Amino acid sequence: MSKESKKTRVAEQVFEATGGLEELVSDPGNPQDKYYDELTNISEQKTTAGGGSNRNVHFSTKRTVWETPQDLFRILDDRFHFSTDVCAIEENAKCTHYYSPEVDGLAQTWTGTCFMNPPYGRRIGEWVEKALQSAQGGAVVVCLLPARTDTRWWHDFVIRAAHIVFLRGRLKFGGSKTSAPFPSVIVIFAPEGTALPTVCNSILGGKYRGWVVKTS
Repeated sequence: MSKESKKTRVAEQVFEATGGLEELVSDPGNPQDKYYDELTNISEQKTTAGGGSNRNVHFSTKRTVWETPQDLFRILDDRFHFSTDVCAIEENAKCTHYYSPEVDGLAQTWTGTCFMNPPYGRRIGEWVEKALQSAQGGAVVVCLLPARTDTRWWHDFVIRAAHIVFLRGRLKFGGSKTSAPFPSVIVIFAPEGTALPTVCNSILGGKYRGWVVKTS
């Protein structure tokens, strides 16, 4: 077994043991590392200023941020034409208009067609619930999420989505040299009756292939 394969397998085992809530592969060469320090500093500053915990705690750990692969985002953007990245920082924002940790996307009203790749920490359910609520209010929200079908947030919110598309294989997030220790899924929340782009193998193309398991 290669060194990379061993590293990925260890990551998988820890991921399973922790419920998939932590980042397990630390890659010093990953340019995304510079994002983590900024997220941590922002959270710590807000906590200190407020004298306690704050809603931005979901941005506070190096172990929850997985930057969307740019080529995958481009494929989705070509079809959905996103107006807002609801969860980002300047270095990894996928849209000109985005909600940073300072702004707190959970506190904003999401409108138009939004892209969401939330922190994969313990509060991921709040982001998925917000996506569902925003769709009920008229927005379209396309989410890149870990395929955690055993979680409460999956059963409470994801199964109510318009489309659920499981991606084949495992993504390499951001500048990572190794694949993620978990499978990924594209979840699309939309108002009832909304005409959405066809989501199937043919629209992903290239190395990205997926299977639609639900269409509203």
